[in-house]
Amino acid sequence: MLVKQCYQLIVRRSRARKLGFHFERCSRFKMPSRLRIRGREIPLYAPDGGGMRGAFMDVFLDDCYGLERLKPPISHILDIGANVGFFSAKALIVFPSAVLHAYEPIPNLEEYLKAQATHMHFEYFMEAVGFEDARVSLRPHEDIVSTRCVVDNQGIIPQVTLRKAVERLGTEV
Repeated sequence: MLVKQCYQLIVRRSRARKLGFHFERCSRFKMPSRLRIRGREIPLYAPDGGGMRGAFMDVFLDDCYGLERLKPPISHILDIGANVGFFSAKALIVFPSAVLHAYEPIPNLEEYLKAQATHMHFEYFMEAVGFEDARVSLRPHEDIVSTRCVVDNQGIIPQVTLRKAVERLGTEV
């Protein structure tokens, strides 16, 4: 177990160094406000709290989605439930020439997602993705990641089908 922990620390430090910041250990970790990507300093936008620190470490330092293990070329990426855009940013770091669309239904995350989209050059939609075109309402949870959408005629958030999201991306289902 100790060998695995040491290896994980070495990998985290290496990934952090490539992104232009220092990683000492989890207990002292403070999310950076900028990342170095292909020689450019890119601002990183995220609210304080709400699990953002852990989400950042999962996506950027632990590669929890396995993006670094995928083989290029990846030309199109769809991020459903984009939150503040960490996955989208990491995906474009790994696959810089990909077309990426991000979908997020939670209105108070738009400020962060929009900023990420502007700096990382991807398109975002403040919509839910589901089985049907509809309106939805949010069922909030204290952990924003656990917030759910429920089809509701009175809902104010648009929902598009997965087919429509894929077609917008410029690919076929």
